[in-house]
Amino acid sequence: MARDLKPILNSILSAAASKLNDAGVPPGRVVLSPGTTPATDDCCKGQLTLRIVEMYPTSTFPQFDQTQRGADGGCIHILDIHLALGVHRCAYTLSDKGVPPTPAQVTEDGNEMADDAMLLLDAIICDIKELPGLLGLKLGRWEPPGETGGCQRGEWDFHVAIAPCLCQD
Repeated sequence: MARDLKPILNSILSAAASKLNDAGVPPGRVVLSPGTTPATDDCCKGQLTLRIVEMYPTSTFPQFDQTQRGADGGCIHILDIHLALGVHRCAYTLSDKGVPPTPAQVTEDGNEMADDAMLLLDAIICDIKELPGLLGLKLGRWEPPGETGGCQRGEWDFHVAIAPCLCQD
């Protein structure tokens, strides 16, 4: 029988949301997002997003297992779940009169993103890595794809290892 991922994923979201709440920058929305690009439904209230980038078997976490253990019907002993955890926030844009944001406003956006990056990093390395059911965690990189339509976002890329099967060989 396969393990249910939802409790692990929801615990990751909860740990990250708690970190943002404790810092006084609570997200208005907290979502497990399907697909490769998270939808920005309401960035001005803040949106915390977790998404699955990919999953694959591994025998040497976080490397892909070329032997395809489990293909013969047996269990895969370790599953790598590659995740992205990020925050969407409002960004200053052109005014209705076509005036660009001031340097101070752009810097404010940059400072807010840097704060979010460090808060989520703290959640990942201090709280998420200690969650029950995780066999390992490997941190990737912070990537801010930029501002789009008045919203800015950035996300941490990281891998967690779990035992995907509740069966025995």
